[in-house]
Amino acid sequence: MTLYKYPVGATSGEKWELVEEKVFAGGAQTYDITGLDGDADGGYMFEAATINDGGGYSDCTLRLNGATAIGHWQTVRYRNAVVTAASGSTQNILLSSSTSISVFFLTIPASRTGDARGGFIFCHDGGTTIQNWLKSFEFTTPASGTNITSIGLTSNIANGLGVGTVMRVWKRAT
Repeated sequence: MTLYKYPVGATSGEKWELVEEKVFAGGAQTYDITGLDGDADGGYMFEAATINDGGGYSDCTLRLNGATAIGHWQTVRYRNAVVTAASGSTQNILLSSSTSISVFFLTIPASRTGDARGGFIFCHDGGTTIQNWLKSFEFTTPASGTNITSIGLTSNIANGLGVGTVMRVWKRAT
């Protein structure tokens, strides 16, 4: 059930359409929302609440076109009013890392072939230590010359996407 008129982060002047909402009835390690056409859609918003049923830390990374998304990123982490910053060279796009539940929002404002592709991730990781993340990133894989046809998640552990996990993808309305 969607309880808002526009996806998180959208303004009332923008038109967005829900492509898919997936609620997990069983645990999974990887899931992709397929059937996308980045050239036609022009941009995406992706939100999820992941529930870790696998035990230990579930590191969830972004998948585009059926493979782990790779890129350059800059992170600012807020925890107990202490701010630390870290930047990565070319690495997997880590969305969350938690022993319990994570909620995040990702935006890819330009998805067409040839666009400089990047975006922002806002994440809240639950568990024994609460962490909130803000990341900006630029994709290097898939290359900007490749159409985006799917968006998904993968966890480093079985059932890292546990029962009750919710994923939604929105596209720009045409």
